[in-house]
Amino acid sequence: MAQPLTYIPEVISAHIEEAEFLSEQYLAGIANGTPIAEPDQVYLHDIANRLNANLDGLLLTPDISWKEIAPLLESGIASIFFVASAVAFGSGNVERIKQVVDQSAADSYCLEAVAFGMAWQPWGRTAFWAQKFIQSERFELTYIGLYCHLWHKQIQGAAPASVFERLFAKDPEADFLRLVLRLVVQARDVAVVPVMRQLSQGLPVEGDLSETRYLYLKARLLVGDTTALAALKPFVTTPWDSREDAVSLVFSHLDAATAKQWLRDLQQLSDRDRLMLLAIAALREKDLLPWVVNQMAKPELSRLAGYTVGCILGVDIEAQGWVMDDSALDEKWLELEGDEMLPWPDMSAIKSALGIR
Repeated sequence: MAQPLTYIPEVISAHIEEAEFLSEQYLAGIANGTPIAEPDQVYLHDIANRLNANLDGLLLTPDISWKEIAPLLESGIASIFFVASAVAFGSGNVERIKQVVDQSAADSYCLEAVAFGMAWQPWGRTAFWAQKFIQSERFELTYIGLYCHLWHKQIQGAAPASVFERLFAKDPEADFLRLVLRLVVQARDVAVVPVMRQLSQGLPVEGDLSETRYLYLKARLLVGDTTALAALKPFVTTPWDSREDAVSLVFSHLDAATAKQWLRDLQQLSDRDRLMLLAIAALREKDLLPWVVNQMAKPELSRLAGYTVGCILGVDIEAQGWVMDDSALDEKWLELEGDEMLPWPDMSAIKSALGIR
């Protein structure tokens, strides 16, 4: 005769699913800072409380929770790795920690989720593991340890530079390099700049628009190394996969005189209007506001032009009531791909509010 269950499987599954969802919402909330507004701290606080409640529910019976979680790791879904990491480190079980780290090592998204799950725990619960990992020669362990130290603001002195050097020495692929450079920007450690200069300058220059070179240059600029700007110009003026990101990045760091010159260079390109809008949004150039507003008449540029208006004025055009709903739009406009996350601006309302003819 089968033994009766001492727990309700549906409750454990609900905790897992909710923790997955909330961890994704929290990360999205952090990333939702824009030139117009910072992340919504009230919203993040609410998400954190709900996430903690679900993780606490799983940690009440960690052995049972793990039986439900472990098979799900085969899915390769990052949010599952977050939950598994939180339960493994939260319960301090060595075998579970080893399993979740080892299974995440081949995927950058899963590895980042494991680091996030560990860092989510109180420092007192994870300090031992963080200190042990950061000294490891394994790339994934060093990364997780550094992530946790930075999350809890436990890095002292010049320690990050030496840790970053060890991570760079592993010559990580682009996806994993992006993880490391994200931590470089978070640490804001200028001591890492010479290392990144050497690495980016060691890559081929002429005609090289590789993602690896761009990632190094981007991180250098975000840390404060403006000498990277000149090397970034080809990424702005030459077609490649992440050119729009490069335009937004670079123009937000140019001085006025250089920005004017580079805007003239953009005007010579075949897709100049879209690139100009991105550049003007980064510059918040008010003198060009009438031109930006008039770009809303072009369906393929309308939503980006609305975003640019918001950046220039420092307002949310939805909060201002300067947007249209789908019912007011032509079907051909709705069929356009791109900029789906941006609202459709109401050109007439914006012109009226700003006194533009």
